[in-house]
Amino acid sequence: MVPASDVLRHSPTHVADLSDVTTEEAIRALFPKRVIERAQRAAADPAATPGPELFASHMEDRCRMFLEELRWPEGVRCPRCDASKGISRIESRGQFECGACGYQFSVRVGTIFHASHLPLWKWFLAVYLIGGSQDGISANQLARMLGISYKTAWYLTHRVRAAMKDDASPRPQGVSEADEIVRARMGHKGKHLSALQDEQAFRAKNRGNRYVFRDLVSRLIGVESMPYTRLIASA
Repeated sequence: MVPASDVLRHSPTHVADLSDVTTEEAIRALFPKRVIERAQRAAADPAATPGPELFASHMEDRCRMFLEELRWPEGVRCPRCDASKGISRIESRGQFECGACGYQFSVRVGTIFHASHLPLWKWFLAVYLIGGSQDGISANQLARMLGISYKTAWYLTHRVRAAMKDDASPRPQGVSEADEIVRARMGHKGKHLSALQDEQAFRAKNRGNRYVFRDLVSRLIGVESMPYTRLIASA
């Protein structure tokens, strides 16, 4: 096994200080140019159906290394005993082993990503597209773009919106006439109006933010994992 500190230092996505990496820099390091361009075209055209075959599996390793650096900027720490010394990487499994307590873990442990079977690269691409879209992206559109089910895409968009809500500007109290019109047009989906308003508030506050991708991924690391059934009940 290789010491974790050595692996992070020489990873292809290593940046001396992730606090200074912009969204465009991060995305270029994580995804091939053709993937970014096709995803952007699909986001602009709801009828486009790129499909998962356009994306290479090696991106998962890049995204995992990026998440490791973002979660542990001072070096990997054991989530069980908090030790920072004697931690080695299990190369074949993309995990770590703590020399102090023997616990084996991955960067997903204790985060919303651990409760999800979705590859990290799909999470990251969704964050990039949702966070960078001017008008928002529907769950149906995201499902087509990533080659996932509508249920999974719906969960993804709501978890990213939950991260946006934490940083959204306060919304005006009460319901305006415009809100009532939108709610009426949305029908039963109108119950999600507040989430859409939070998303719009986030976009307004973060317009021009060059670090929005990093900020949203950082927030997702700390977002509470919520089962789909509970998410539906709270919607």
